[in-house]
Amino acid sequence: MTAFPFLVAAVVILVTGIAYCLYALWAREGFASEQARMVTAAAEPLFRGGATPPYEKYRGRVPGADPVQFDDVRRLALSGRLTAENVDRVL
Repeated sequence: MTAFPFLVAAVVILVTGIAYCLYALWAREGFASEQARMVTAAAEPLFRGGATPPYEKYRGRVPGADPVQFDDVRRLALSGRLTAENVDRVL
């Protein structure tokens, strides 16, 4: 019996493991829609330092804003989790 089949299997497992690790690193970067990135970029300065701006100011800076979105983004900002990925989840 030769070791060739076992060597091929080991290489396949190794390559699969490396591919999985690279994918896990890439996936950690996250994916967010363009709308979520825009909302985050517009809202982040408003909530900087724990500030809570009035809804009218938020609505003036964030196109298409509504009270529910404002509340969700405010909660994310106050908890320190205001990222485009998290905003995308609440949109």
